[in-house]
Amino acid sequence: MKSAYATLGIPGNASAADIKQAFEQSKGFYSKEKLVSDPSLIERVKEIHEAYKILSTPDLRELHDRKLSGASITANARVAVPRAVAEEPRFSGVLKLMLIAIIVMFAIGTYFYKSREDARKLRFEQEIALKKQAQEAEAKEARERADAEAERIRLNAAADAKERQLRAESVIAGRQAQAAQMQAQAIHERQLQTERNAAAQAERQRQYEAQQRAGSDQRQLRNICMQTYGRPNC
Repeated sequence: MKSAYATLGIPGNASAADIKQAFEQSKGFYSKEKLVSDPSLIERVKEIHEAYKILSTPDLRELHDRKLSGASITANARVAVPRAVAEEPRFSGVLKLMLIAIIVMFAIGTYFYKSREDARKLRFEQEIALKKQAQEAEAKEARERADAEAERIRLNAAADAKERQLRAESVIAGRQAQAAQMQAQAIHERQLQTERNAAAQAERQRQYEAQQRAGSDQRQLRNICMQTYGRPNC
């Protein structure tokens, strides 16, 4: 039979602390990454867990030690035990066989149970890892969508602000152009009024001068009539 001590690499008189330390070292050596990369190591890990379970439980360890001792005695009896010693009561041999059978059945049941539990635990951890990856991917996608939406809103707001600025500048420019046009028109109106006033002044001056000349001509005519005919009207 395979010794649990040999599986953990410890002597038969190892203490509970030695058993615990050997188990932790073996378990640390077969990491999850190694099990994923090489599934054949799972059987070795199961053997380590089974050996630790046997040696860490006093009753199971005692049965295991008896089994190892019985196997060793049986092997030695075939070679060195005299015939008189080899002859044991039939009842004692049957009892040992039953005890060994019970231990073997218990070990096999424990092994398969542990195997199923380890496989179930491994599948559970893999499912948890896959769910975690899916959640992380979903969260990343949600963050990317939120960032894209925020960027779209920012660009739309910037475009709206730019459009409002252009409209305001256009309105201001239109008002300034209208004011400039009105100012130019007012200046033109003043120039026209000044020209009209100057023309009216010139016309009044011309009429005044014409009246002055007409009056002077009439006086000269009266003088000539007086001198020539002796009367003011000729």
